[in-house]
Amino acid sequence: PGLRNLVEYQAELLFARGQTLVRALNLGLLAGLKALLLTYVLTTILDTPNLVLSLNVVFLLLYLASTLLTYSAMRKPAKPV
Repeated sequence: PGLRNLVEYQAELLFARGQTLVRALNLGLLAGLKALLLTYVLTTILDTPNLVLSLNVVFLLLYLASTLLTYSAMRKPAKPV
């Protein structure tokens, strides 16, 4: 859950900079990626210890994708809010 909160924090950074369209696109892309990764993990991994580890890896990958999307968007100038 901690990494999930960081993804939301990064989205708020874009909102604060007036980049709400980019924020919405990023969140849409991340939701699609999350659906794909969770579908894969939940349908292929059957034992609990590996499932827990795999879910942590999924959220780590989502955080890294969010970081890439957010900080590349923040290179653009902020819009007045």
